[in-house]
Amino acid sequence: MKKYFLLILCLFLAVSLFPNSGQQQATIINVAVPVRVLDGGSFIDTVSKDDFELYENGILQKIDALYLIKNTAAERREAGRDFDPLLSRTFYFLFQLTDWDSNLGDAIEYFFNDVFLPGDSLVIMTPERTFRLSPEGFAAKTKDETSKELIKILRKDIQLGNSRYKTTMRNLRRLVGEIKSASGVTSPQASPEQSLDMGFSDASLSLELLLPRYANAIQEMDELRFVDQQTFISFAGALKKQLNQKNVYLFYQREFRPEINPSLLTEIMMNYQDKPHVLGKLTEIFDLYKRDSPFDGNQINQAFADSSLLFNFIFTDRIAERFAGIFMREQSEDIFKVFSEAARATGGVVENSQNLAKGFKTAAEISSQYYLLYYSPVNYVKDGSYKSIEVKVKNQNYSITNRKGYFAR
Repeated sequence: MKKYFLLILCLFLAVSLFPNSGQQQATIINVAVPVRVLDGGSFIDTVSKDDFELYENGILQKIDALYLIKNTAAERREAGRDFDPLLSRTFYFLFQLTDWDSNLGDAIEYFFNDVFLPGDSLVIMTPERTFRLSPEGFAAKTKDETSKELIKILRKDIQLGNSRYKTTMRNLRRLVGEIKSASGVTSPQASPEQSLDMGFSDASLSLELLLPRYANAIQEMDELRFVDQQTFISFAGALKKQLNQKNVYLFYQREFRPEINPSLLTEIMMNYQDKPHVLGKLTEIFDLYKRDSPFDGNQINQAFADSSLLFNFIFTDRIAERFAGIFMREQSEDIFKVFSEAARATGGVVENSQNLAKGFKTAAEISSQYYLLYYSPVNYVKDGSYKSIEVKVKNQNYSITNRKGYFAR
């Protein structure tokens, strides 16, 4: 939604922006790389600085410092000089849900009881609004009070968005019924709302009016999505300027787009082969169905990695509703692919679960511990190009997630 995009941009215009630790200092910069070392699902906290190998664009680099971080504390330091990383955290919760899920309430309670610490901040972004909860704001209330208030806000915003979704869905269902009736394709159980007399003796004239309305409703359904590539890239750019630890969670619910059943479309086309004005409208609808992905995954991956944020993708499944004459087309495949890759590009977590609370808890636990490695790139050139980062642990077969790169600018 356009309003959602403006809210995000306004938020970051309003907050103070700070220089990134990777900012150029003459020809020498310091690059910070969060790294997680896992054996199965368990974090390995015994790796030393000398055990790591770090490569930039395939060239081995010297690691200048290692910090073992747990939550907001450095539990171990191996450094010739102290880089003094800022370990306070800002959490960003982004929601794209069309139905309220009670498990989300459990996730919020877990966050305040087991994750949120003094000094942390929280930014909430729903399709309706964006607001920031500062440490000072939290101090005025108990965790239980804050949790209940936030759950109430989220339920209201999600249900408001859901009301728009349901209104559009009802409109689509009604239009499909009217298209079936006008085309002469009827079913014995047709309801009163599935029949329409437009006042034309030639039914093709009714179809010529109904099909554009249906196409407009499909476009309205698409516009209910808040995800937009440039908005997320701008979001990452704003976060890059902030020094502290930035943990982003996108809560996303599987989406379906209602379409006229393909068999119904085929039957209409066969019945109206001699009506070019109807066939032309049907062709326009087929073109709407051929939706190309609006995302360039590589651009998002690089922007997220460059910002040094930790992006976690919490995807929840749901079963598609069934309606006569309507085919519920999966609409989440592009989102799932792009944001799963974005999570991996930042060293974050992808959780695909029926239970939002379980998925969030897993992601939060994994995100709570990491190594922070610092290095100064060999022969650094500020040429604006993207520099890839690869991290290994010598002589071990661990699973490693880390920030995948940055822009030299």
